[in-house]
Amino acid sequence: MILFLVQFLGLLAVALWVGAGTAIVFLVVPAAFEVASSREQAAALIGSIMQRLNRYALAAGSIALASALLELVGARGASRAVALKAALIAAMLGLCLYSRLVVAPDIQRVRTELGDVREAERADDPRRAELGRLHAFSGVLLIGQTLLGGFAIGLALMNGR
Repeated sequence: MILFLVQFLGLLAVALWVGAGTAIVFLVVPAAFEVASSREQAAALIGSIMQRLNRYALAAGSIALASALLELVGARGASRAVALKAALIAAMLGLCLYSRLVVAPDIQRVRTELGDVREAERADDPRRAELGRLHAFSGVLLIGQTLLGGFAIGLALMNGR
């Protein structure tokens, strides 16, 4: 019974993480750029949402990874699939940490630098293109987390663990 609860908690954490990432990619980002009065405002909104998601993902990922490791240690005859699920979750956490600790500070740095530039000069500023690349890369990292999480869920469902 305890093993079932550990498995359930881990699967729930991954499912919520994947669901949140999917909702942001397919619902929030397009709506923000559609409704916001400027691209900068939409990007700021999405940046704020991503900061919150990263905090949540670190908590959910820690729970999911601990659950997978407990399952690996606690289940007799734990399969390679459980080890692979733990590795997928660890990779998700790695992408999340990279996004939070490397990409997000770079985005903030470039946004701050651009904030000091007059509006008329911003359009030609190469830092604007850099900011666009960083935002796109942040999105790729989120999609990567979501895909890895989908594989982890599928693996858990296929193996009944």
